[in-house]
Amino acid sequence: MNKLSLLSILYLVFNFSTAQTVIVEEKYEDKMEPLTYYFNTETQLLFIEKGQQQKGISSNDVVKEIYNYDKNGTKKTITKNSNFMRIEFSKSGNTFRATEFESFSFGKNHKYITENKATEYINYKKDKIFKITPFFNDQYEWGISNEKLKQISKVNLQKDKLVLVKTDIYSRKNTKTTIEKPNIERLIGKNYVKPRKKRLGLLLDNPKNYFFEIITKSITKDYKSSTTYRTFYDDDGKKVNEVSYNVLLDKNIMTYSGNNNTQLDHINDITVFDNNLTINGLTQDKRDKSVYIYGLITEKAKKLNMPNKPIGYYLFKFDHKGKLIWKSVKHINNKLFNKNKSLKHSYISLLISENDLLIIHTIGANLNEKENISFNHNKETGTIIKKNDIKSKRAKMLGSIGGLQFEYFLYAFNKIESHKEIAFDAETLIAMNENSKIKNYINSLKDPKVKILFNTIIADKGYWLIEGDNKNYYKIQFFDK
Repeated sequence: MNKLSLLSILYLVFNFSTAQTVIVEEKYEDKMEPLTYYFNTETQLLFIEKGQQQKGISSNDVVKEIYNYDKNGTKKTITKNSNFMRIEFSKSGNTFRATEFESFSFGKNHKYITENKATEYINYKKDKIFKITPFFNDQYEWGISNEKLKQISKVNLQKDKLVLVKTDIYSRKNTKTTIEKPNIERLIGKNYVKPRKKRLGLLLDNPKNYFFEIITKSITKDYKSSTTYRTFYDDDGKKVNEVSYNVLLDKNIMTYSGNNNTQLDHINDITVFDNNLTINGLTQDKRDKSVYIYGLITEKAKKLNMPNKPIGYYLFKFDHKGKLIWKSVKHINNKLFNKNKSLKHSYISLLISENDLLIIHTIGANLNEKENISFNHNKETGTIIKKNDIKSKRAKMLGSIGGLQFEYFLYAFNKIESHKEIAFDAETLIAMNENSKIKNYINSLKDPKVKILFNTIIADKGYWLIEGDNKNYYKIQFFDK
């Protein structure tokens, strides 16, 4: 083999391993604009809604078309010539719920649509059961209530019986089944943190292989240990499995954060944490079913909704049966991160890819200053293999007129010194540090004539880079990791 052939092969291998694919690039058309996007983590497909934006008193957009794309750019039409305004997808992505368009209303009629069939419109304002069944899958609307059929936010986990309410989305037949509650005694007592307003908190999810699960948590009074309990049920409401994950910090103290287990409450227009579930987040790897529990650490234990000073984070990995595999505790020396503040402004999230973990801390100091700190961990050992620390200023959104704020396809609130006419979301700033092709592409747009916005979805196989100006064009590219 000659040198030229070898170089050609190496070039092809390099470019294949760092592939960059233009998924779609389109100009805005009159009454047919991109409205929003949705990424399904189960199928790894990106859904795009198109239609007519309402630039006036009504903020209800008309959804006329929905498409999805895979990472190779293959396009599939989900619906065309429609007249919807609010779209929600099932976890599988196979079914969506569409609300019939009305200009000056939240909407009262919705239908369910799959690839092969659709229901008639259902007036859910006349359906008393609908308000307590906020979740749906490819067969049922469902929810958890009590004997008085109250909404889940009004259910007292300690005192009430729990009732599984299901409605078949096609026949509209509903059933109500009293279910076995998770053990409450393990959540309360003299050794545990008292719940706010006696609200123990329960989190519902629709996991793979089970119909639903209830997540509950206990925290020891010294904030050195928490246990997360996952109680699994089948579609008849029978408890079929339970797993617990204990996080014990020998030399550190837990504190609260915004995460994927957070539930919020509102008191006199002030947003607060609703319950102790927000002590840490839980994310499961769908490949091997391993579970990660993560949260912030501090020097002094403080009650829920009290300001505190984070000093770092912890990340624990368990197998699917609850056995600890490894743990990592990282102290962070950063003025903004370590500042005493309301912890609802400190958000921590975890992204899982094939080979590593990306834990992200988003900290807002004030309205004009933000910082995104992230760490890559090796999945097998927990070792930190990379750190990113990205400071940004607040970017102004494309404005409003007469106090009316318009809906946009893209939202981005970060700007950096090197790209003053470009606004980024936090994930794009991280992706620029992670992927040289993304960074090179954005650098090639250093002096755009109009303001450009970037959003990024960090997915299993790579990065979906979504670009546009919310006026004239949008472009979506996929970059392999």
